[in-house]
Amino acid sequence: MLSPLFCIKMTKTALEHSVRLLSKKDYSSLTLQKKLHDKGFHEDEILLALKTLRDKNYLNNQRYKEDKISSFIQRYYGNKYIHQKLDFENLEVNDEEIDNIRDELQLSSSKVIEIIIKKKNIQFKSIEAEKKKNKIFTYLLSRGFDFYTIETIYQD
Repeated sequence: MLSPLFCIKMTKTALEHSVRLLSKKDYSSLTLQKKLHDKGFHEDEILLALKTLRDKNYLNNQRYKEDKISSFIQRYYGNKYIHQKLDFENLEVNDEEIDNIRDELQLSSSKVIEIIIKKKNIQFKSIEAEKKKNKIFTYLLSRGFDFYTIETIYQD
């Protein structure tokens, strides 16, 4: 025999489950759709739930995208990294959008690179100069910054 709690969970609609998920954090449409699909909801019910959520502005890919970009910028990531992460979620983004948010936050790529270089110079103070430079370049490249921008700022 099925427990009453199990029966209640089974009768939950895709819309109710979506609202519960969105009450904890924002999701992109694609991610939410995957979560609902993995939970076993039918495609028609999922699409109807997503449409309802968009109509009520509970699900907004533009807002989600801007929040993600802002979060990455505040954690000192470069544009290439941000592009890669948002492409993974099927969200189109261009450098202009990222740079506009950088301007709002007053965290230009150059400023962020300078901050990271200062921190890493302190962290790697006991390492020889060439090795230190390589470590810093590798770190900045892995965070999605452009090589030529890094090189220009590092020389200054």
